[in-house]
Amino acid sequence: GLGDVYKRQTLNHLLTHLPKNKFCPFCVVGKMTKDKCRSQMSDVQDKPFGTNVTADHLFTRDSGVGYEGSKSAMVIYDLGTSWSDCFASANKSTEEAVWAMQQFSGNCPILSFYTDCAGELISSAKRMGWMHRTAVPHHSKTNGRVEREIRHIEEGTRTLLMRAGLDPHWWPLAVRAFCFGQNITSRGGRKSAWEQRFGFPFGGLIIPYGAGCHFLPSKPRASKLGKLDTSAQPGVFLGWHLKPGGEHSGRYVVAMLDDFRILIAAGKPARVLVQEVKRSHSLDSGAISLPALLSIPELEVVAPRWPTGESATG
Repeated sequence: GLGDVYKRQTLNHLLTHLPKNKFCPFCVVGKMTKDKCRSQMSDVQDKPFGTNVTADHLFTRDSGVGYEGSKSAMVIYDLGTSWSDCFASANKSTEEAVWAMQQFSGNCPILSFYTDCAGELISSAKRMGWMHRTAVPHHSKTNGRVEREIRHIEEGTRTLLMRAGLDPHWWPLAVRAFCFGQNITSRGGRKSAWEQRFGFPFGGLIIPYGAGCHFLPSKPRASKLGKLDTSAQPGVFLGWHLKPGGEHSGRYVVAMLDDFRILIAAGKPARVLVQEVKRSHSLDSGAISLPALLSIPELEVVAPRWPTGESATG
């Protein structure tokens, strides 16, 4: 009905494309093989963050190597709060697994950690001092939970990339944007994973992955602008910059739109500089795909809409 058509266009739906909407063409194509998700298990639901954590690896085909060389990713999932994150890596080494665990947990203790007995996960858990509980591969309920979460993340990431019109090689940024988007969104009548973990609603900017934005570029890029050039430059929103522990740093991950113009004009791989910036806002035009953005000859600068508690000088 009209309610579903309207829901297709809402900001929260564009963040993660959850739940699947039959009126959204990107959901229909991106999640064509999606099975109905099972409900959360009552024995771990609503437990404090870190009580029950599980992890596994996500792999990409050769054609899906990330823009920075990543070939796999480690998905870590907290069963009590449904907080998830995904960390791209070039290999499955213990060192990279330890780094991902540090980024996931921050200063929060992890009380129990389940895996499918992968050697690098066991050794990294020992280094972190996490109590590791082994699981029988492909038979443990806990292992099944993370496997379903991986499928969920893969489908969501694929849908975000399709909606944004970005090449699959951008998956390392898209996968984190998807995870964080669902972490700050309420699902199934529960508080968002962010609010369950930190105790208050997310207060940063909410912008869909791949959306057009204006931002103040980093100093190296800003120094190349002419004296009369507009300080706010048009770009593509690629996610939120996070501190260890998943807390938002107040900065955003963006790329200049002109870099994508050069990339397409060259017809071959060219460098797109990914920057972390503090000041950014989405376009009122609502263009959330690279082809749509590139078709706009000159992006109009509009007044930023800052969320409650955040100012243009914050």
